[in-house]
Amino acid sequence: MKIGNGTAAVIGDGSYTWKSEDYDDQNSDVGLGSQYNNYTTRRLGANLFAKWLPGGRAVILSADAWRETYETEDLLQKQNPTESTRTAGSLGLQDSIFLFQESLVVTPACRYTLVMVDVISKFHQWAVPAYRDVS
Repeated sequence: MKIGNGTAAVIGDGSYTWKSEDYDDQNSDVGLGSQYNNYTTRRLGANLFAKWLPGGRAVILSADAWRETYETEDLLQKQNPTESTRTAGSLGLQDSIFLFQESLVVTPACRYTLVMVDVISKFHQWAVPAYRDVS
């Protein structure tokens, strides 16, 4: 795509991943007490990359955003299940300047990243555990 006296390109994509893992140590072989948990991780993300090439320069803008959820389920029902989320995003901008027939490149750049983490224990509204300790 032509913009002014330069060329531009924009690329974007999205992704979704899901992973489930079981941790089975019901006999306490590790020595931390009997545990049997299921961990589920989900991630949804999006990326954007834009590049503009006017004469003797390269201006690049990048943006990323994603949200991850992580759920723990105690299959022995000894502990309260927990859920955590991580929401993050980043925005970057750089401007490469080509000097001396492109034998020297000066690239000032800046990047901002924001990460928010929230951990939720599944307690009843009156602070009664969702599971009672059965040990």
